Amino acid sequence: LKQLVTHHHLHCHSFIHSVIHGKRHITSYYCTSFWLLLHYIMTVPVSQDNNKKNDNQASSLSLVLSSSSWPSWWWTSVGILLVSYRITMANRMPIIDCDEVFNYWEPLHFLHYGTGMQTWEYAPQYALRTYAYLAPMVGFSHLFEFLQGWKTFVGPLLLLLGDSTSSTIPTKIWIFRALRSTLAILTATSEVQFVHALWTCTKSKPIALWTLLLLATSAGMAHASNAYLPSSTIMVLFLKSCTCWLQERYVHTMAYGVVATLAVGWPFGAILFVPMGLHILVDTYHAMPGKTTLSTMISSTFLWLVGIQGIVMTEDYKQYGTWV
Repeated sequence: LKQLVTHHHLHCHSFIHSVIHGKRHITSYYCTSFWLLLHYIMTVPVSQDNNKKNDNQASSLSLVLSSSSWPSWWWTSVGILLVSYRITMANRMPIIDCDEVFNYWEPLHFLHYGTGMQTWEYAPQYALRTYAYLAPMVGFSHLFEFLQGWKTFVGPLLLLLGDSTSSTIPTKIWIFRALRSTLAILTATSEVQFVHALWTCTKSKPIALWTLLLLATSAGMAHASNAYLPSSTIMVLFLKSCTCWLQERYVHTMAYGVVATLAVGWPFGAILFVPMGLHILVDTYHAMPGKTTLSTMISSTFLWLVGIQGIVMTEDYKQYGTWV
């Protein structure tokens, strides 16, 4: 493992040299920082004798890694770094799926501005897509349009939202970048919460660290984290659901599963939640006093089903003019 890390450490040095001389993109800083952090973690000297600790030689990071728990500032730092990285990549990664453009960004433009092309999936005679998936982003779109007038608010974000250093950008471009950044923020926070729950459940720092680093450096996550697609949204909801499942918050686990199945418009993702659902049924059936019981689990899930389905049908009736 240390040989693998050392190999990446050499690449990090050349990465830094290229960045300094302007040969690489600014996002290289984030990739470099993750691999340097991994190298430092795996090579930091930690005493094998728990009864002998050399406080003068141990750094603050080594103390964090060798202790039985991680302080809150550690998770805060990881969260800030990952959120910054996701926002940066969100506005530099291309859109690689035509469905994202014509089935989601185009209808969103129509709902906001009243103009736009319509695909057959949104035709009333088919009504294949649900407008409930677009509704939250419409609210964010109007919010960012309002915030665009605050130059002092927009200016410092431009280095993350785009390559331009100008203090003025067209309103629609600003909204588009801000919406993609919102998706990236939701993904990054879900990743950190999942890793935190994973460490809390397993008490294994190597598992948590490797999961975090693999998520952060995955090419697939770089594309999916900012994509306005049902599959990407289900990915975020699945991370949220897994987090609650590891924490034994079963009502919230099922709630995220219901939202992913009914409100996103991509029912194929429901299969992801079946294993957790079966485990929850068994666990709640044999629940100890003070834990969530099976009857409570079933009633809560039913209420979520009725509530979410009611919201979805109401929103679609508002747009299509008929119950679908």
